[in-house]
Amino acid sequence: MVNIVCTTDGVNMHRELVSVIIPTHNSEKYIEAALKSVLEQSFSNLEIICVDSSSDNTTKIISKYANEDSRIKIITDENSSYGHKLNVGISNASGEYISILESDDEYDRNFIYKLINAMEVDLAFIRCSYAFLADTNKRRILLSQINSAPENQNRRIVLSKEGYIRQNIYNSIWTGLYRKSFLIDNNIILNESPGASYQDTGFSFLCALYAKTIKLIPDALYLYRVDNIKSSSKDDSKYMLIQTEFEWIKKEMIKRNLTSDTDKEFYLTAKLASYYWNAKRLHKYTRQKFLDEVCGKLCEEYEGTIFEEHEDKRLRYLQGVDASLMIQDLERLNQANMLVECLWNRKNVVLWGATAIGKFVLKVQSIIGVNSVEKIVDGNMKLIGTTIENYIIKSPQEIFDNQHDNSFILAGRKSTHEIKEKLLGLGIVENRIIEITQEIDSETLMLAIGKICK
Repeated sequence: MVNIVCTTDGVNMHRELVSVIIPTHNSEKYIEAALKSVLEQSFSNLEIICVDSSSDNTTKIISKYANEDSRIKIITDENSSYGHKLNVGISNASGEYISILESDDEYDRNFIYKLINAMEVDLAFIRCSYAFLADTNKRRILLSQINSAPENQNRRIVLSKEGYIRQNIYNSIWTGLYRKSFLIDNNIILNESPGASYQDTGFSFLCALYAKTIKLIPDALYLYRVDNIKSSSKDDSKYMLIQTEFEWIKKEMIKRNLTSDTDKEFYLTAKLASYYWNAKRLHKYTRQKFLDEVCGKLCEEYEGTIFEEHEDKRLRYLQGVDASLMIQDLERLNQANMLVECLWNRKNVVLWGATAIGKFVLKVQSIIGVNSVEKIVDGNMKLIGTTIENYIIKSPQEIFDNQHDNSFILAGRKSTHEIKEKLLGLGIVENRIIEITQEIDSETLMLAIGKICK
C-alpha cells in the first residue's frame, strides 16, 4: 500500500499528488457538476488539468472555478481531438498518479481516495466499477455496472499469468488511476484522430498489453452519464471510426514490436468486442451500413480463429450469418423503451406476472423512482394471496371484473401473447398493453431511461 498520513481534520491524506485530466469541448451543460465532483473529493491533494477548446460558456465556467481554486489549471487547446487533449494533459501532469474525467460525467466523492488507498507499489494501474447516471425531473438515477467477477476483485493480478483478464480492462479508461511513470515509460498515448470517438480504445489496449500487475475493485465510483444526447457515443455519423482506431492500433503494434501470438490474439478479441459494441449502439439503418462495410474484411481476418462461445456469437452477429441475434437485440431495446415509458408516464398499471420477470419490472420501477404499478396478478393459484414487495397478488378474475382504465404490463417468457389476446377480447385497447418477455441488461435499460425519463 502507499503511505498515508492523517490531516488535522481527521481525513486520511496521501503525500502523492494526483493529476485529474478533464478534456473539455462545449460542455457547458455538465462541466460545473463535473468540476464540483472533483473539487469535493475526500482526497484533496489534486491537480486538475482542463484541456479546453470550447466556443460556448464552458471556458467561462472553468475560469470562474480556477479563480477560486488554485488546483485548477487551464490549457487552451485549438485541437478538438479528444486524443490530443489527453496526450497534452498527461504530458503536462505533475502528479505521480493520473485519472481521467469526461466533462459530462462525475466522480463519487471517494473516487480518488478509495483508488489510491488500494494502490500498491508495483501496480501499473487500478480500476473501479462504474454506475450509469441519468438526471430526471424527479430524481437522480444510478445503476451500478460491476467491472469484474468476484474472484478477480481486490487482489493483485499478474497479467502474464492471467492474461484472459485483459478482456476486462481494455475499455472504460475513466475508471482508472494510472501510475504516470507507467504511461511515460511505455509511451502510452492516444490516437489524435479528429473529434471524440474511440481514441480511448487504443489507450486502453496499450495499457492492457504493457501492464504487468493491476488491481480491480468492485466499488462503483465513477458516474457515467447516459442522458447526454450530444455524447459522441450517440453520434451515428462516426460509425466507421472504430475501424480507423483499430488500424491505428495495428500500426502501433508493428512499430512497438508487439507481435507475439498472445498480442495478436488479444488484438482480435478486443477488435471483435469493440466492433460488436459499436454495432449495437447504432440505429438500425446505420448499423446495417456498418455491418455491410466490415463483413467481408472480418470474414477474411477471422477465418479459422477459434473463440469462446460468447465471442463466436459476436462474430456471427457482425458477419450477418445469424439474423436472429440482431432481431433479439432490437427486441430487447424495444421492450426496454416500452417498459420505461409505461412506468414513467402512466398510472394505474397492472403487472401481470409475479415470477422472475415480474420482479424485474418492480426493480425497474424502484430504479426510476415511481409507483406506477397499482396491482399484481398471476394465474398461478399458489401465488394468489401471497405478497411481493408489499403487493398482495390477486387473481386474474378480479382484474377482469374491475379493469377500469388500467394499463397492463404482461411479464413472462411464454404466455404473454395469450393473455394479451384475452385482454383485447375484453375491449382493452392495444396501446394500453405491453409484453415484457425477458430481463434487460443494465446498459440497454439505462439507455432507455436516459432517453425517456426527462
